[in-house]
Amino acid sequence: MSGMIENQFRNQLRTVAIAWVATVMTSSVVAAHAAEVEFTATVDRTSIADDETVSLKLNIQSESGVTLEKHQVSAPDFDLVNEYTSNYVESYYINGNFGTRTKQTITQVLRPKRQGTFTIGGIQARVGGKFYSAPSIQIEVGSGGGGTPPPPGYGGGGSGLRGASKQARTSAFFIRAEIDKQKVYKGEQIVVSYYLYQRARTFNIQVDKYPVLNGFLREDLEMPIIQQRLDPEPTVLDGVSYQRALLVRYAAYPLKEGKLPIDSMTVKANYYGPPTGDEEDPLSQFFQQIAPRAAVSKSDILNVEVLPLPKEGRPANYSGGVGQFNISAVADKGELRANETVTLSVKVEGRGNLSAIAEPGLNLPEGVEVYETKTQSKGGHAGLGERVFDYLLIPRKPGPLTLPPIEMSFFDPAKREYVVQKTEPIKLNVLEGEGGGDTPPSRANPLGQQKSNTSPAAKVPQLQPLKEGQSHSSAAIWRQIRRFTPWIYGVGSLLILLIASAMGIDIYRRRRLSSQTDNPLHRIKSRGKDWQKLHESAAQAKGSMSFKQVIDTYELLSGIIHDDLDAVFAIGSRGLSRNELEEVLVRTKGIDADLWAKISELLEFSETVRYASAAGAVSEAKARDELVNWVTEGKAIENQLLRIAK
Repeated sequence: MSGMIENQFRNQLRTVAIAWVATVMTSSVVAAHAAEVEFTATVDRTSIADDETVSLKLNIQSESGVTLEKHQVSAPDFDLVNEYTSNYVESYYINGNFGTRTKQTITQVLRPKRQGTFTIGGIQARVGGKFYSAPSIQIEVGSGGGGTPPPPGYGGGGSGLRGASKQARTSAFFIRAEIDKQKVYKGEQIVVSYYLYQRARTFNIQVDKYPVLNGFLREDLEMPIIQQRLDPEPTVLDGVSYQRALLVRYAAYPLKEGKLPIDSMTVKANYYGPPTGDEEDPLSQFFQQIAPRAAVSKSDILNVEVLPLPKEGRPANYSGGVGQFNISAVADKGELRANETVTLSVKVEGRGNLSAIAEPGLNLPEGVEVYETKTQSKGGHAGLGERVFDYLLIPRKPGPLTLPPIEMSFFDPAKREYVVQKTEPIKLNVLEGEGGGDTPPSRANPLGQQKSNTSPAAKVPQLQPLKEGQSHSSAAIWRQIRRFTPWIYGVGSLLILLIASAMGIDIYRRRRLSSQTDNPLHRIKSRGKDWQKLHESAAQAKGSMSFKQVIDTYELLSGIIHDDLDAVFAIGSRGLSRNELEEVLVRTKGIDADLWAKISELLEFSETVRYASAAGAVSEAKARDELVNWVTEGKAIENQLLRIAK
């Protein structure tokens, strides 16, 4: 019975649809349009690394229904990795007129042959018998790992990416693992991303199995699936349009050589099924859309070839680091006394497995001892980070002191060779120790502070010893004590009064200072000198200022923003990942999404300059040119935070 009703409903719907189409086609007057053709050429990015690819899109749009007949591109400095075409017809209804618009896109995936600045030119297309041209495009190719990420809509262009399987192309959704490299050295960083590709509306997404990545040291970079905050973006894979959303992303460091598998991720979800069977039947499409379904998808296993680190050219002091790093050293003071401590901080920053970098050895001059050593690591965005080694040093002798350069070596996979870096020597002035001596402090008193034997009580006149023949009876002793009793009472009362007054003044000052510093407005407004320094440095960035000073200025800028966030929201922002910080500020504290976007962009660019400028992620010229704008943006962010604090 239900089948008969369904068939009757289909027939009625077909009849209505046919009548409507006939009415539109016979009664509407379609305006005549000229054979307008638009031809453009775009790339996903203009700065890439020599181990990455760039996606060139040729876009043809026509209202006359004509399509591409021929196209040509001159890119002699690139290899063509892949090429695919997508087409679709768009209908429109404008001012009572019904028409169609044909859109066609040809995507070429190009891989550079070497480093340098190259031109993609001679971009032409023949459409409807006519030739159309697009302007040439320049691409900067730097060292490995230095490119910018592609924007949404250019899926399938990265190194190591594969096409969708036949089963995936016929599914409503599927999970796909993507890696940025297929051949790496032992210890080299690989970025592994697991994406949800969907052609239907998907919901109730749950992970049945997370990847383990056996044989790799795994570091979590992004985990949107945990917060259920997926951000779909349109993309094209094998000529098919999808909505793609990142589920998880890891940084993986291979621990052994040979062929290692990137294991799969399994996800189950509900979805509203796409049309199947009779795709021309609108009624079939309707019933497919109203019945939710469930399915499970498992990503394919990918293989990575891991090469051994070369023995040739390996320095004797090789630290174990694989990646692109910078090393610097600084002392917390330039002048101190003998037997006092000075902290020497050695910072290694960049892209790679920082935990594998061993503590650098020190070649200290005679008379300088290492009291203790501390190590701390901090991860940043997209696998960037820093590792800091703090040495507590004690110079034993006065005089000028030079801490010699500290040398470390790393293996740079982009250059395929070992790189040796040195810090600058650090000069200190060691003054004479207190008391004129250089007596070393004990472990219990590392600062070399000597206990004082002087006190107010020491100024009290000493009791005179009894003379010979004088009575030693208790009465005599009491008489002698009574002689000094008034003086002792007076001095004692004065001392108590002075101590009480000092304590009262100290308590008052502490409370006043605490009330001021606890006020976020006061704490933020007290940074006038810091902003003056930032503006002065930004003005000099394009001049003779060293690039290290530029990096230090970005570090100061991001530090102020972190301090402002902590002052207003009391959240400890430096200890939070970018995702956690967004969760706290946007979801919990309720700040405006636009303000968070500005904060995130500023912190991300500052971290890129600080941690990955040496790896080519951002050029020195760009970091210098944009410093003024970032300082201005940072001040605007602080003003918005001030308004929130009020």
